[in-house]
Amino acid sequence: MDENENLEESNLIILNDDEGNEVKFEFLDLIKYEEEDYVVLLPVPEEGAEEDNEVVIFVHIYLLLPI
Repeated sequence: MDENENLEESNLIILNDDEGNEVKFEFLDLIKYEEEDYVVLLPVPEEGAEEDNEVVIFVHIYLLLPI
């Protein structure tokens, strides 16, 4: 694996949708707006699927869990 592939893979995030399917996203940015953090993600298309050039924005919520 070359350096570019390693860098690209380090920006990948895998989330589960409502049906439990894994969905890959590329992390684009973390934006602070009105005291909230927002994560900007680009869906990674499955092989053979067409790119739709849309981003997804999630509110980033910090949870402190007891140890």
